[in-house]
Amino acid sequence: MAALDHDRMTSGTPGEVGVLFIGGMGRSGSTLLDRMLGSAPGVVSVGEIRKFWRRGAVANELCGCGERIRSCPFWRAVADEAFGGFDVLGLDAIAAAEDRLLVPLRKALPLRFALLRRGGDAQDFEMFAEARLKLIRAVAKVSCASLVVDSSKGPLYGAALGQVEGLDVRAVHLVRDSRAVAFSWLKVKEVRRVPGQLDYMPRISARDAALLWITKNLQMESLWLFTGRRMRLHYEAFVERPEWWVSRVLRFAGHDALPASAAAGEVDLPVQHTVLGNPMRFDRGRIAVRLDDEWKRALAARERRTVTAITLPMLLRYGYVGPLPLAGSKHRA
Repeated sequence: MAALDHDRMTSGTPGEVGVLFIGGMGRSGSTLLDRMLGSAPGVVSVGEIRKFWRRGAVANELCGCGERIRSCPFWRAVADEAFGGFDVLGLDAIAAAEDRLLVPLRKALPLRFALLRRGGDAQDFEMFAEARLKLIRAVAKVSCASLVVDSSKGPLYGAALGQVEGLDVRAVHLVRDSRAVAFSWLKVKEVRRVPGQLDYMPRISARDAALLWITKNLQMESLWLFTGRRMRLHYEAFVERPEWWVSRVLRFAGHDALPASAAAGEVDLPVQHTVLGNPMRFDRGRIAVRLDDEWKRALAARERRTVTAITLPMLLRYGYVGPLPLAGSKHRA
């Protein structure tokens, strides 16, 4: 199974804003990929902007630059450009419309996205589309970027984003071994959401992580058949040749700029204005880029068996087990 499964490349309509959406299961390396993409000229990384309304503008959590969202000069300029400022956003109405539109249990079928502009969903989708288009256009204008990287990961959100007129959305389906993902969700990880307060990232059981891994990956495969262009990238192949793969992803998105050089297993990353994401979004300067395979040594045997049994068909499909090694990578369990 190739690390790059397939892509459908066509040029966007003139005047559209380019968006590269990173989708799949959390704890798969999306923050690192996002930040490396955002280091290229003409590209801006905004992290998990899906949650900009509630976690950014309302809760006023930290931007990747270290300032609160409402105090960050970048996001203040974006809010002014898009909506006339934070105080006139109509946050509650926008957030409520998006929540109704994207409730996973009610919107699980791909067919639902073909009907977004009809029936009861039409008004919510119209509000979602208008707000997202204004926000992303403002991000591109303020940053002087031609490509916006959105690592929100949620396939349902990404599929809806792909139907917004005025956006040229390409999707990267980021896949990581289910056992590595489950191990990451079991670990205690500190996170800073607001200044002076230490919090922890959520934890879920190995069984629940395995089921969610299947759901997210199946949704990325099925929903994007209906909504846009996509490519698949394996985390293990990405960290083995990060600079090569980031360049490949940028070309897929119609962008020819070169990313930051990843020499000797490190990459030099600047300050970036990201919303949510892995705590490494606050790191700057030389960042290590190497395979995280701690799960092979530290994941308990019982939990490893549970995750492998639940996810085995898709582990086979993605080349993580079985006779076919993962193309582009030496790493296989």
